[in-house]
Amino acid sequence: MEPGHEQSFLSFVEKHKGILYKVINAYAKSRDDKKDLFQEIMTNLWKAYPSFKGDAKISTWMYRVALYTSITRFRDERKQIKYEQIHQDVPQSGIDSFVDDPEEPVKFLYEAISKLTSVDKAIILLLLDEKSYKEIAQIIGLRPTAVGMRINRAKDKLMNLLKPIKP
Repeated sequence: MEPGHEQSFLSFVEKHKGILYKVINAYAKSRDDKKDLFQEIMTNLWKAYPSFKGDAKISTWMYRVALYTSITRFRDERKQIKYEQIHQDVPQSGIDSFVDDPEEPVKFLYEAISKLTSVDKAIILLLLDEKSYKEIAQIIGLRPTAVGMRINRAKDKLMNLLKPIKP
């Protein structure tokens, strides 16, 4: 392993921690699930980091890894399995900042987003992060027109879910 690799990795995670925060809070409900998901995403990022080639922006790559990990983990919540704790040599950085509950107004949004399908959750998170349809399509692996259609359907569902809490 190259000298400074761990520091570079931790710096990258710190710079883009908002991505992890959004994904973890959208896919995991309990504090323990959030911690487990954080550890699994970190493990996958750490394993893949040395092979990152720079073909895409590092934040796009991070979204791919985080979303793929989350979608795979929670694909069938009824058959959810416990994952082994993160391997000792994976660096850890501020896990508590990723699992603390979001502020109250945002909590309602995350709760509504959590009721969407796994792919729609991912699309809405990317949209909230101001990604273009083309970028979302590239990260998710859909055509931009399919992304647009899914965004419209997800927005409608979110509006219906959030109606009861509107003042």
